[in-house]
Amino acid sequence: MRGQRIESTEICENARLEIAFERNPFFAGEPIQLGLRIKHLGSSHELERLRADIEICKKQIEELEHRDATEGKKWGLSALLGTFGNDKRAEKEKIEQQITKLEQQMLFHEPIQLVSCYIQLYGMFRYDKLIVSRERLENGGRQVAGVRTIDDMTNNSVSHTLVGLLNVTLDDVSKSFIGEQEVEMAKMPFLLVPQTLVFSELCLMPEETKTFQFRSPRLPHDLPPSYYSSKHLNIEYFCDMGLARVKQGTVSPFKTEFTINICPFVDSLGRQFTSTLDRNANILPCGRVKEITEASQSRRKSGASLFVRRRSSLLSLNQQDTHNEDSAKAKSVFRTSIDEGFMNEGEGPELEQMVDKVLDAQFGPQEFEDLSDDEPSEVSNLAILKGDPRINIGKLNSYIQSLPSSLNDDESTDAQPNLMSQFKNCQKEYIINRNGEFIAKVNLSKYFYDTSEDLDLCVELCQRGKHKVTAVSIKLECFELVNPRYRAEGEDLNTRPEGSSIYEKRTICFENSPQIFFKLIPPRSPSNQMTSQFRTDIFQLRWMLCIKFVVLDRTENEVMLEQFYEDKNGALFHAKKNVDGVDFVCHVPVVILPTPKEFGGW
Repeated sequence: MRGQRIESTEICENARLEIAFERNPFFAGEPIQLGLRIKHLGSSHELERLRADIEICKKQIEELEHRDATEGKKWGLSALLGTFGNDKRAEKEKIEQQITKLEQQMLFHEPIQLVSCYIQLYGMFRYDKLIVSRERLENGGRQVAGVRTIDDMTNNSVSHTLVGLLNVTLDDVSKSFIGEQEVEMAKMPFLLVPQTLVFSELCLMPEETKTFQFRSPRLPHDLPPSYYSSKHLNIEYFCDMGLARVKQGTVSPFKTEFTINICPFVDSLGRQFTSTLDRNANILPCGRVKEITEASQSRRKSGASLFVRRRSSLLSLNQQDTHNEDSAKAKSVFRTSIDEGFMNEGEGPELEQMVDKVLDAQFGPQEFEDLSDDEPSEVSNLAILKGDPRINIGKLNSYIQSLPSSLNDDESTDAQPNLMSQFKNCQKEYIINRNGEFIAKVNLSKYFYDTSEDLDLCVELCQRGKHKVTAVSIKLECFELVNPRYRAEGEDLNTRPEGSSIYEKRTICFENSPQIFFKLIPPRSPSNQMTSQFRTDIFQLRWMLCIKFVVLDRTENEVMLEQFYEDKNGALFHAKKNVDGVDFVCHVPVVILPTPKEFGGW
């Protein structure tokens, strides 16, 4: 495990590209920052050694040619038979083959010429045409110039069709005979950060590494999260990067893309936006790229050094007092930033943000160039969206426990009608009844969980009554609820939605077991993260606990043992082979929000 997600791929046989994601996952409403590193895998020492060996071989050939020129006038029996000349010719060919081999090895260590490197980000909504009607989408057929996935390009190429016939697996053949076909997904882009030029020309020397930092504009707050675990509806974000290599006058293009994990924005009251997918694509400004050199990787140069430190001897007392006040104010801001940083879940403050606050307090905000991206006008007016969503989620536990009555309130929605509370009608205890008879009580450990937590709960069984529970199984399921406005015509609106099972736990109940504790551990990893609940104009995702009880009638099954054998020493009893019972299934809603933690990478 790594503390940071790093994706790598080979540009060519002697160059590697590495992309480091500064966060995993990112949140809507914050910029995406990536570190790009292009490394030459060759060695300068090995290149010099190969060049020296080639020069030695060339000198050996020159010596052989000079020897042939000096001894060519001598006549003898060996010269007439030609044996001596054949030996020299064979030796010369052997040296030439060695030179050819050294030159091929030297190609791996030679400098690389790269041109036109770019990076762009885009979001894509994929949907099954049998689930969502394309005709009912107002912008279902839209396309954005420059957004074309690698799969689209390879599927349209002639080489892909020829190679695909040769690379057919047995699974593909069996699926074709069985009739199982892949779902045809329609694509609809909804977000684009246009191509940002990383560099125009770059000559990469052996062992040299070039590092760049990319920062996108601040993402819209109402973006939906990444959702790619479904077979019918997917929301994906990609980082697309391409460049070209120039070698001996030939331009070889290179393109790759990586997925980006996005989480929805959550405010301090536990509310999220209702995202809109059926609209024109949101095209943001281009990002910003700067090269990270060795000097910038060392000690960060403070902005205060840009000012003239030399003081004039003619400063008045008023100016001196003003300077002292600014210094005291900067010290106060520094202490406050340190205190606030370490009070937030034990994490330290961001260094760049802290330095910017101190410099603004000491020299004024207008004296420096704002390195942050220009915010859209609608985001600047959202004063209610202040705060980091990670900090907001971390404080929700204490907020809910201190104000449990606010869970059923829908307050302050007039300012932002698209913000919806995730805790409406939320509770920790649920009473399970069957035909008016008490069966069990389900106690959740928390009002909500995040995508990095295990789900702990307790089931309290009824010990008195006509029926008793002999087995309990709990499944964590996610439900995709499609808006009837966009549902395909073949879909019945009255059909009951079916959930996708993520994790299941079973247990058997004995006689004297009034409580059963469950711990649900959903599968998750840095590359395969759970998606928190969200809502869009086309569909919404909700999480449920599907609880199945096996119920027996106490009067009909009062004796659960049958005598199998008996003698003077005692009797042997076996459990009944057949027991008449019924199963009872119910669903309990559970709130799952994005995690404030970092997943890192492999």
